[in-house]
Amino acid sequence: MKQSFITYCLLILITAFVGYACKKSKNDNPFGNAKIATAIISNNGSIENYQFFYGASNNIDSVSITGSGSSYGHNGYLKYSYIGSSWTVTDQNGYGFMVWANTAGQLLKVLVADTLTFTYNNNMLTVQNEYATSATPPYYVNTPTYYTWLNGDVTKTESGTLNQTYTYNTSKNGQPGDPIRIAGFLAYGVSAIKTNHLVTRIANSSTQGKNYAYTFDNKGRISMLVEVVYNNTLNKHDTTTYAYTYY
Repeated sequence: MKQSFITYCLLILITAFVGYACKKSKNDNPFGNAKIATAIISNNGSIENYQFFYGASNNIDSVSITGSGSSYGHNGYLKYSYIGSSWTVTDQNGYGFMVWANTAGQLLKVLVADTLTFTYNNNMLTVQNEYATSATPPYYVNTPTYYTWLNGDVTKTESGTLNQTYTYNTSKNGQPGDPIRIAGFLAYGVSAIKTNHLVTRIANSSTQGKNYAYTFDNKGRISMLVEVVYNNTLNKHDTTTYAYTYY
């Protein structure tokens, strides 16, 4: 997976907040205090090895990232610094971004290259706005994504001309290693979306989308996640695997 911790202008904000530490609310976790210890993410011979370290109240403190396979030699880390219910994320080069959240652990704003804002109805994300800079008034372009929920699960997202539909295994609870939560966790330290169940498919159309398969350990936690991105029209498939261990 690619790292995108870029914004030079946010270094001033990061410097102002480094040295503070505060607790934020934990992500929803059906396994109590279970925490992902390592994640090995493999795609087409490229392997990235993530090791996660936690601090007070099980908050993510830092992440070590090393490469193997065709990514051999890549080394990096992420450091999380907290103030109130918000935090900064910095990488090994000193670049980073700011994450604003409330005391319930909900993302409110992420100051990356394109600013993201989040709106909720209770615990359900309803709109994510992405503001990209523009050379003409109003000097930004907003791309909203709208979320539709049913029975605690996202069923549909709409963003411009792209609509996605979601299918779930309703006999399995959502958990930290599922594809929705792990994407948010790796990107920001917490997921904005916490579904009740495990997603098995996200479809862009009748011929394009992503399929998900799971292997579980003896405690019911995901030990391996397999994501297959497919385009049946072009007969193309791309597979990524996530192998987890837990503390």
